[in-house]
Amino acid sequence: MKMIIIFDKRDVTEQLRRHFESLNYVVDIDFDTSKTKEKVLINKYDFVIISCHLQKNNAEMLASSVRKLAPATALLAITEDCELETKIRMLGVCDDVIEYPFSLQEFHARAMAIARRRVPGVSDTYHYKDLVLDVPTFRVTCNGKDIVLRNKEFQLLAFFLRHPGIVLSRPRLLESVWDTHADPLTNTVDVHVRSVRSKLSKLSSCNIQTVIRRGYRFM
Repeated sequence: MKMIIIFDKRDVTEQLRRHFESLNYVVDIDFDTSKTKEKVLINKYDFVIISCHLQKNNAEMLASSVRKLAPATALLAITEDCELETKIRMLGVCDDVIEYPFSLQEFHARAMAIARRRVPGVSDTYHYKDLVLDVPTFRVTCNGKDIVLRNKEFQLLAFFLRHPGIVLSRPRLLESVWDTHADPLTNTVDVHVRSVRSKLSKLSSCNIQTVIRRGYRFM
């Protein structure tokens, strides 16, 4: 899954980024909210995390803009006070509001609960033919046998499993599995596809097909 964290405190943002990246999420950070709406429109995030206390923009207005641009995207707000008025206003446009400081485990659980309601096809476990990918345990199995994948290989396969039979272009894979700072000229997508394809071929009937001049399709 792919998210963007729009926050004004670097220490909290870094804490969230490390946590979600350790769980194999693609995480973008936004301290300068001047281009937030553009990023949301282009990158099609699964969910957006936004601070209620942004300095340069009204958080409620920004959250409303995000909701209009991406109505299916899960939107979670963080507040650092207990003012009921603040919570009520943000709950008017967001799916949930959580107070800081918080437990990372609770934050993750609430974010995933929102994503499951909001984002079509979001799941903790993906099944396709003889393949099972389990996100929480970072495990891929075929007929009970483990297929060992590295971090980005796992994220890439998870993205393919969310879009079986669909041709996915290299730019789309790069944006969805890596981040907005990834070099568009890099061959990292091809390298990782070859590696995942090779590992699957040893045990699974699934395959990643190359569609000439268009990208890849998981079958």
